[in-house]
Amino acid sequence: MFRINVVAIWLTCNVLYVIVIQEAFNTPKNLANNGVLYNIDYIGIFMAAMCLFRLFFGLAYLFRFKCKISCDKKYEIKERDLLKEFKKMKKAGEANLEDSGMLSESLMKNDNADKEDDDLIATLSPLEMKMKLQQL
Repeated sequence: MFRINVVAIWLTCNVLYVIVIQEAFNTPKNLANNGVLYNIDYIGIFMAAMCLFRLFFGLAYLFRFKCKISCDKKYEIKERDLLKEFKKMKKAGEANLEDSGMLSESLMKNDNADKEDDDLIATLSPLEMKMKLQQL
């Protein structure tokens, strides 16, 4: 329900924006820069202020997070070499690693079957494909 409300509000705001812009173009036809601000100028200033607001606080959020990563141990990113970890686990003799060979074989079989299906799809027209699916 929340998403529906957000979309409804968003659409309403867009419609109101279009109406405001259309009304703002009812300004005099000679738009020389004489120092007078019209409605469209205020809307442009408002939009620019929103962009600057998002830019400023977005950068502040990113810098704050970068500082947390750099200084706080809780957010520290530890890099691991998965190949070394796998070899270490294999040397330790963990039983669940024996299944990895079987899994890789089944993945290779699935990849070959997928490739055959992709080749079949690429050679058939949509009508032929529909007929094939109806036969199954």
